[in-house]
Amino acid sequence: MVATPVEPSVSALKPVSEVDTDTLIAIFLEQLGAPWTEAQEQALLAFKAKNPNDVRVTAATNLDDPFCKALGYMASIAKKPPTLAVLLAESARAIADTARARTIAQLEGVIASAFSAE
Repeated sequence: MVATPVEPSVSALKPVSEVDTDTLIAIFLEQLGAPWTEAQEQALLAFKAKNPNDVRVTAATNLDDPFCKALGYMASIAKKPPTLAVLLAESARAIADTARARTIAQLEGVIASAFSAE
């Protein structure tokens, strides 16, 4: 299934400096949900402590973890760099990947329980 792209009018776009990144970050954190690994917990704690370097290092040392990846991108959003649109898009994609990974982990547990002799 392919989503229908939203095509804003170029003349209607706000400058980066006017984008409400605080609201976006809050929505992204809500969508990201709760961590389920120690690395994710560390990344989230570092993010909430406004320690972007620790967030980025955790993301860089957990390359296959979409939760950490999302927080790694999100660590730069508040600064409103010229690449803000890219950071927002990559954060959103990583959050969607996190939902998939979380569901797979939960279903693996369900299947493992179904085969458990205990």
